[in-house]
Amino acid sequence: MLIHPQVAGTIAVTPKTVAQIQGIQFQAQAKQLQGEQAKDAYEQYYRAFPFARIMKAPIWSLQLQQIKMTNNLLGFAHKTHWQRK
Repeated sequence: MLIHPQVAGTIAVTPKTVAQIQGIQFQAQAKQLQGEQAKDAYEQYYRAFPFARIMKAPIWSLQLQQIKMTNNLLGFAHKTHWQRK
């Protein structure tokens, strides 16, 4: 990600039927945090996941560029799009 910071991902639940599909797909710019930014981010992360202190790893931020949300509970193939200007 240091060399190619453009990333994409998906966050979704596993539905029992197509009618229950909900989730997002995103594109973002990844940035490895350093200094005070990293310290603040680690503090927040360790509050949520204290066991993560065992393994040291770099911490990253994502600046979202584009999001597509699918929510079939609002209607079949219901999609909402967002793009950073």
